[in-house]
Amino acid sequence: MKLNYCFFILLIIVSISATSQERKICNDTINIKYQNNKLGKYIGCLNYEGNKEGYGTLYSPDGYIYKGDFKNNKRDGQGKLIYPDGYVYSGGFKNNKKEGKGKLVYPNGNGSYIGEFQNNMFNGAGIETIQEENYKKVSEGVFVNSNIEIYNNTNLTLTLKLNSELFTFNPNEKQTISLLPGKYSYRASAPGVIPNIGTENMESNMNYSWQFYIVTKRR
Repeated sequence: MKLNYCFFILLIIVSISATSQERKICNDTINIKYQNNKLGKYIGCLNYEGNKEGYGTLYSPDGYIYKGDFKNNKRDGQGKLIYPDGYVYSGGFKNNKKEGKGKLVYPNGNGSYIGEFQNNMFNGAGIETIQEENYKKVSEGVFVNSNIEIYNNTNLTLTLKLNSELFTFNPNEKQTISLLPGKYSYRASAPGVIPNIGTENMESNMNYSWQFYIVTKRR
């Protein structure tokens, strides 16, 4: 009887130890203010300073939903990002950006990319599948990005949308971003200014420079 009793206690200890390794789920809820005083909502774990830390779900006012790991208020670890235009990304994140191995599914079943990401873009070994009604293309290999230096030569906050990605630039700020070669639709906007909309083709392993400034037209 004594031997059986000790064995029973050992099983309980092992079970508790295994359970303690499971992901912690929290239900703390906070509202988060975005630009133009729009409010988003976060449900998940917070640290003692009230920052997002651990597993949680972030709902942005623009329709983005992120479910996954946070570190020091940023997406960091493993997670799933749902875009309002139908893109869905599942995989690694670092410092709020897609990083490491992941999968990006295109809207309406039009294809996907499975492979390595760096700084939010395809970078490294991967497979991209483009699927349309009467057309299918599969590209497999090492994807190399191009760099674009973008200068917001205005006194306003600039918002730049490249396909499904959003970038924000403070007044007179420069940023360098990496993009996969291909065709990009862009929309540059600032408060009180008519947006600049167009398309550009990016070639592999090239450096580009874009400058945005305000032109005043008299009627």
